[in-house]
Amino acid sequence: MRKLIIAVVCCAACATVESGERAAANVLLPPADEVAIGKKMKNEINQKLKLHASADVQNHIEKIGQAMARQVKSPVPLHFHVVDDDKQVNAFAIPGGDIYVFSGMLKLADDDAEIACVLGHEISHVTRRHIAQKLVQQVGLQTLLGLALGDQPGFLAALATQVAGTGVLLKFSRDHEREADEFGLPLCNSAGYDPNGYVRMFKKIKKLGEASAAGSFLQSHPLPTERIEAAQARIKTFDPKGTVTNEKQYAAFRAQL
Repeated sequence: MRKLIIAVVCCAACATVESGERAAANVLLPPADEVAIGKKMKNEINQKLKLHASADVQNHIEKIGQAMARQVKSPVPLHFHVVDDDKQVNAFAIPGGDIYVFSGMLKLADDDAEIACVLGHEISHVTRRHIAQKLVQQVGLQTLLGLALGDQPGFLAALATQVAGTGVLLKFSRDHEREADEFGLPLCNSAGYDPNGYVRMFKKIKKLGEASAAGSFLQSHPLPTERIEAAQARIKTFDPKGTVTNEKQYAAFRAQL
């Protein structure tokens, strides 16, 4: 039945390829099914990854994340977690709205605004349904239905192992990455965080280079200079709402990592 519906939906929503992909994902993997898959995947990932033991650390990132989340209507609930792994300079989102950021990324940052911009990018992958789109493309309908029903534990375990080893769940297209920048960056500004944190943070990541701990991030998040330049140009069009950086508070937070 879903295969029949999808043909109609894609024809009706074909103003762009992206809108057609999103419409397809909404039918083949509706938010309720994505949440069901996400709960099972979260259990697997939390067994494979070492979450940071400090409640203060977790709460700090959850607070920034929820400030960002309030700026957008999400099809799934959003939650944020810190992974205790300094070797990984990365962040990723899983189906169902759970977003993970590695301590290696947090130690690279110098203020809350830089992390807010990273989280805004990942939030946009969720809210623009990029995760659902990639799962539909890469996994297929039959496996997705099995995942939602809990019939594919081996597949979920394999995905969790992949994330634990590489810091990457899904490699998004360049169009997805551009869209995550386009929709994520304004969230920083509207939440009150300095959107220039994006530029500062991504310049640091780019400088580390592919041979360093940031290699997995650069492989999963294409970062040409043009993206930074595009962000700088976009920031100039914003109303100056975002000024918060919290450098001193962040320094105290980072000392706990």
